[in-house]
Amino acid sequence: MNDLISVIIPFYNTGERIINTLECVINQDYDNIEIILVDDSSSDNTLELAQGVLKNSGRTYKIIEFKDPHNTGISRFIGALRNKGFAAANGKYIAFIDS
Repeated sequence: MNDLISVIIPFYNTGERIINTLECVINQDYDNIEIILVDDSSSDNTLELAQGVLKNSGRTYKIIEFKDPHNTGISRFIGALRNKGFAAANGKYIAFIDS
């Protein structure tokens, strides 16, 4: 099997946890993976940390910024975040991982 797998990771202010999450995905033996991050209007440095991990990873990735000035946290919009990631996915298979 060499089908593309899209791994969708929604996040909101997860800081250092996003590094561990991304490293787990990046270090998989299966190579045909695209990583789709969906930022739920984070106000910390999560997006910058994620970009730092991904830029030299050799993995294909996309970042979607979901901006809502009234955001109260990821649990409020988790369905919408996953749907945005799903719409951007190219994989035959989809995996969702929380940060």
